[in-house]
Amino acid sequence: MELLGKLNTWLRDGGGTAVSALAEVRADLRASAAMQPRPDDWVGLATLPVPLDEADVRLLAEAARGLDRAVRDDPATLLHGDLGTAMERLRTPEALRPFVLADTPLEVRLSRADFLLGRGGWQANEINICAGLGGLRVSDYDACVARQPLLNGFFATHGYRPLTPMDALARAAHRRCARLPGGEGRPFLAVVDWEGYDTAYLQDHLRIAAYYEARGFDTAVCNQRELRFAQGRLRLRGRPVDVVQREFLLEDIGQDPHSARPVLRAAAEGAAVMVTGFRAEWWSQKLSFAVLHEAARAGLLPADTAALVRRRVPETWLLTPELAGAGAAGPPTRAEAVLKPSIGSLSQGVRLGADLTEKEFRAALQEAAADPHRPHVLQRLIPPATVPFPHYDEARDEVTFPESQLSIGVFVVDGVYAGAWSKVCARSRPTVIAHGNGGLWGSVWQPEGATGSVPAAHATAEGTATW
Repeated sequence: MELLGKLNTWLRDGGGTAVSALAEVRADLRASAAMQPRPDDWVGLATLPVPLDEADVRLLAEAARGLDRAVRDDPATLLHGDLGTAMERLRTPEALRPFVLADTPLEVRLSRADFLLGRGGWQANEINICAGLGGLRVSDYDACVARQPLLNGFFATHGYRPLTPMDALARAAHRRCARLPGGEGRPFLAVVDWEGYDTAYLQDHLRIAAYYEARGFDTAVCNQRELRFAQGRLRLRGRPVDVVQREFLLEDIGQDPHSARPVLRAAAEGAAVMVTGFRAEWWSQKLSFAVLHEAARAGLLPADTAALVRRRVPETWLLTPELAGAGAAGPPTRAEAVLKPSIGSLSQGVRLGADLTEKEFRAALQEAAADPHRPHVLQRLIPPATVPFPHYDEARDEVTFPESQLSIGVFVVDGVYAGAWSKVCARSRPTVIAHGNGGLWGSVWQPEGATGSVPAAHATAEGTATW
């Protein structure tokens, strides 16, 4: 990470001037409520964006595209013969199955693949395919950095800039709208969440709507119970909805599947553009990594996809009662294990074996394995690598450079790299990099033109193929 090293040196040499610049950015981030999903739960933000060198951008972009393709090729159906059997074997809750079975012909393909810098290089934590993705508001953060002349000047001198996923997302939605009946004028887009969440996350939804407004849409924010399907169209207070930015998640639908039926019907009939569809989210459940490894071992994946899985995806297993009772011989051992709900968000329910005693770990495995309504996965821990990352200490008004873990979320829209956001955690031991554990949200800046347009694999100095 060459430019990060230069940035750290520049900040160290900058003395009080550098400290003042970082203080200005911090004040601007706070004043603008940058990237904050809700006013009553402030998320910590990193002092600066992560500057990724071109080689890292290209590698991560191609790996993210490869993971997007791999899960959308539906290895679960490949393994189990048909989608219904796959859902049965993977313990998909019954209430979700009609949503997974439905095709959505006007779906905008959006995903975010999350990578942790590990001792063996960049490793994928998970892939998310849903409109309700953290990080879509990353341009809020970028604007604050760009408004600080000294810092913006540093990045500009080295030819670095941010890339916002909303540009690609809006273009894709406009392309789909051209296939709707009566597609004249500004399309009408609804940012749709679960009832109650539209209040808690209103700040977030209004900003997403504003992004779309600036890119040629009329918009509204609503909950899914306000929508009706009538006269062949999805309608909000009588007005036809052209695009649904689906903020309510598959994991929420089991609470009240009926209320999501209008959106499901409009999506299945091609009467509304969906960002994104329901089956796409099922594909990206955390079980997808277990399925990919199983398909790779069975020789069912294309050679380049199998190479990607082996190199970038940590081993993952569907947690079963048999696996939970395997004792120390079962894969993996406690110290190198992560337990995760297959369907879930915001790191809820994730347990690191290293944080538990052997007795606590076995009890957690058995409890999770016994729950028929909430499948879990067991994943091999990614041993983290750390880098010195600048941190503005507001209390002391100084810049420090603690050893920090880096997690990069890479956005892909319709198979095209669309930018990234970052999470930084000033901690050397393994941890879940969430804001509840000290993780800080931020941005990623990159060399001009570093779009990740590289072949699927390239040769290393040792002559082996790598992603």
